[in-house]
Amino acid sequence: MVTLENIVNGMIKYIDTEIMPHLSGVKKIGLATYVGLAVPNANAMFEKYSKNTAIDILNVIDEQNNIDIDKIYRAVIPMFEDGHKELVKIPLITEFKIDKNDIEMMYKYITEG
Repeated sequence: MVTLENIVNGMIKYIDTEIMPHLSGVKKIGLATYVGLAVPNANAMFEKYSKNTAIDILNVIDEQNNIDIDKIYRAVIPMFEDGHKELVKIPLITEFKIDKNDIEMMYKYITEG
């Protein structure tokens, strides 16, 4: 189990380490701005969506608002076992593909705290 803070910090580390070095110019500035504006809203978005029935049925958030990242990882990683890559689009900023290695890095950064 991890906290929302672990997830936010882990994803920031993933973006800083794995995505930002591959961007330049306006795309780099755009993504840095997007992340800088999105992070302060993480708690409000978590509160909003964690109470949603579609999220509640997944049983990945406990009573203390800890998130079962292991359960999420076990559900996601099989989709990438065959070398599958998934396109991630951040409108007006950039797009990139993620694969199993990216999922494993995200998991590592999140669980490291």
